[in-house]
Amino acid sequence: MQNLTLKVSGIHCENCASKVKAILKGIKGVEHIEVEVIKMQGNGIVKIEFDTPASIEAIKEEILDCGYEVLE
Repeated sequence: MQNLTLKVSGIHCENCASKVKAILKGIKGVEHIEVEVIKMQGNGIVKIEFDTPASIEAIKEEILDCGYEVLE
């Protein structure tokens, strides 16, 4: 099992957090997702536990595809 923590731009509220969770749950291999909204910054922290066939690249791509930006 791998752990990944990403800072994601554009997560402003719990609805945004729910959208990101729903998208990531669709990736085979993703086991657990937590999204923390940082309201004053308009960002969120996304914590994911995953195993193969999920990958860091696939997770980042799904986040981008749903309209958010992964901050490095």
